[in-house]
Amino acid sequence: LEENSTSNQVCVLATDNNNTSNKICSNNYQIDKILPTINGIGDITVNRNETVDLSNGVTYSDTLSQIDGTLSITPSTVDTSVTGVKEVTYSIKDKAGNVREVVRRITVDADAPTIVFNLVDSSVINSNKWAKKDFYIRATITDNSGSGIKSGSSCTVNSSSECTPSASFTGTTKDFLITTEGSNRACVEVTDNNNKTSKVCSDTYNLDKTAPTAGTANFSGTLGSNNWYTTDVTVNVENGSDSLSGHASTTSSIASITSNTASQTVTITTTDKAG
Repeated sequence: LEENSTSNQVCVLATDNNNTSNKICSNNYQIDKILPTINGIGDITVNRNETVDLSNGVTYSDTLSQIDGTLSITPSTVDTSVTGVKEVTYSIKDKAGNVREVVRRITVDADAPTIVFNLVDSSVINSNKWAKKDFYIRATITDNSGSGIKSGSSCTVNSSSECTPSASFTGTTKDFLITTEGSNRACVEVTDNNNKTSKVCSDTYNLDKTAPTAGTANFSGTLGSNNWYTTDVTVNVENGSDSLSGHASTTSSIASITSNTASQTVTITTTDKAG
């Protein structure tokens, strides 16, 4: 019989010794050994938490015996809440009983982890962007893959430059205590179980715990005998200094002396930019 045909017949011709003949043919016999076809199910990559329509763009056909039933998709939905490779099996049968199965790979991908730095207490940094006491910086890590954080490392540097994270840590937060005067930065590098890595460094945070050098004052007026002034005295402020955060202000407790007095205390206060 001819393969893959809808019109196969078997005929028998018989002749007896009297030369009488008779021919009988069978009904048509149909043969289909070709599997049905499924198209539009190439491997795809989707974003985490994206909804996937597994039947979108998928077609199937059979040119000989025709399709019997409907397309089977197993599983019928894909969980995209976690990254990784998912496998979906498509199956269709023709009327001859031939079954075509195709496995489709769906890769669920996501962005690398997000790292955000913030001050634990934002009030420690003043308007001049300086702190005058030890403070904490906190790095908060967000796992965008849903697969978890595989590894984390960190570093700090007494500089405005970046550093190379090398100290391991676990969890999704990392606190840094800043105790060294001058400019300071922290850096964090994390890798998720989707094998995506992020490295982020904090802003530069400045610390000055040392009091400035106090300013002085000189006095203008008419100086008589034995260190007594015989006229009103004006207090003239001379600024102090600070080698780290810088000089902010130098003030006097009084501006002038206009009343007779046996003694008068004048206090000169110098403040640096760290406060």
